[in-house]
Amino acid sequence: MSDTNTAPADNGGNSARVTPPDDGRQEYLTQEDVNRIIGERLARERSRIAGLQEKAAQADELAKQLDEAKQRVEKAEAELASLPQKVTEQLRKHIVTIHGISDEDAALFLTANDPETLLKQAYRLVEQTQRPSNFVPRAGANPRPPITPEDEIRRTLEALFPGQAGRT
Repeated sequence: MSDTNTAPADNGGNSARVTPPDDGRQEYLTQEDVNRIIGERLARERSRIAGLQEKAAQADELAKQLDEAKQRVEKAEAELASLPQKVTEQLRKHIVTIHGISDEDAALFLTANDPETLLKQAYRLVEQTQRPSNFVPRAGANPRPPITPEDEIRRTLEALFPGQAGRT
């Protein structure tokens, strides 16, 4: 830069740079410089705003996709929550069919809402129905053969004459 002052231009003195007389290396900007700097700044800001608008559009698209994903997750969770009930109903039908349980007994005893408890109930119900009753097949039967009159006579003789059992 030169140490001399440049004469002002006809357009208000803003077209040329002027160096201050104290040699402080400080420059004055012309209107063209200010316009150029502001233009550059505006271009950068417009570019940044365009990038932000692009990112905002992407964010809107991602938010839309996120909402759709949340709806799918909610639907899947609802399906998952109803799955044990569906399994329990099918299992109840299967147990009733396999073990020949009456509808009345099934409604009364197989009341669980989850498969594990239903299996426990079915096991206990089947176990109770298959237990032996109080019937004893030989109850009241004498394990000894009936005594005949000949046996009675033989006992009496053995009691009267001990040790002579085979001579009669």
